[in-house]
Amino acid sequence: MKVEYSGQGLSVVNFNKFFEHYENIIYNDLIKYSLLSCNYTLGNKDVKKIIYHHLIKIIMDEFIWSNKSSNKLVMIFNTNTQLYGIATVYFGEKQVIQFLKKFLIKLENMIPIRVIIVNKTLDEQLMINACLSKIKKVSKKQYTFQKIRLFAKRYELTYLNDNYLNCLKTKQVLI
Repeated sequence: MKVEYSGQGLSVVNFNKFFEHYENIIYNDLIKYSLLSCNYTLGNKDVKKIIYHHLIKIIMDEFIWSNKSSNKLVMIFNTNTQLYGIATVYFGEKQVIQFLKKFLIKLENMIPIRVIIVNKTLDEQLMINACLSKIKKVSKKQYTFQKIRLFAKRYELTYLNDNYLNCLKTKQVLI
């Protein structure tokens, strides 16, 4: 799921595998809150809230908080790879892919990760070059985390409180 290329200062995450790995956690909460009926779509605010909650929390915990290196994180999402799993059964594969694509684009603007969305499988060297190019293109923004604060407020993601984000901002300064 995550591969380190320390020589290039790069950590690459295959988002397709990441999503498949953690999809059951999301599914269990959707069942718990009875959000898997035909009346609910990926556009429903409660469905989005659960998906956003888990994906953002897991990404931040797994790849930002636990990051002990100064490698830049790049997530690669292949929209042409077939997604297997529960979400595609309930919501449809195309809808899930579109939802995840929009989510990753939003997330890239809110937290210090880079995202590459491709529609074909890349060989390793091409993938590394694409990641390095992405890192160079994206300026070294000072992440104030204001956008994620507003996003968290809109979707009632209570774990993303000011204390959590201030600690994260401090960690980013230290790296």
